[in-house]
Amino acid sequence: MDASRKRLIYLLVFTGMLLIAGKLIFEKLFGFFEPSIPGISFQIRESPGLLSTSRLFALTLAAMPALVLLSWRLGGIRSSPDRKTSSLLIMLLFTVAAVWIRHKEVRTFFLVNLDSIIPPGKESVLYPIDPRNFVYYMLGGFFTGWLLTVIFLRPRKS
Repeated sequence: MDASRKRLIYLLVFTGMLLIAGKLIFEKLFGFFEPSIPGISFQIRESPGLLSTSRLFALTLAAMPALVLLSWRLGGIRSSPDRKTSSLLIMLLFTVAAVWIRHKEVRTFFLVNLDSIIPPGKESVLYPIDPRNFVYYMLGGFFTGWLLTVIFLRPRKS
């Protein structure tokens, strides 16, 4: 078996593992990422339909390795380990930054509107939340890092 076919098989197996892991850890992961607000407990729910939130998240995770390899190919980052490491770090940094921004936005929204969310006479509420926007932020951060990687880490022509 030649090296490129072997790499493709590894990529497919890794992608499949990420797809399954994304579906399995969806609820626990999003429960972890939701902000801690006094008096509000979040109940993770997902949009029904063909592309439920957990499927969208799993597909996003599964697509990332192939997109990283595509950025290396499009950006000409094939032979430089330093550039490959830099590209991974850039994509990871932008993905984490986007998740953090979304976390802060949700926290701010609930803290500002706390009085209107918790009815008078109640100390706490269970608030159902669909983290679909979290997945969109994650994708947006990843694609921003991906695009910057392709543009700025491309070998310069002399």
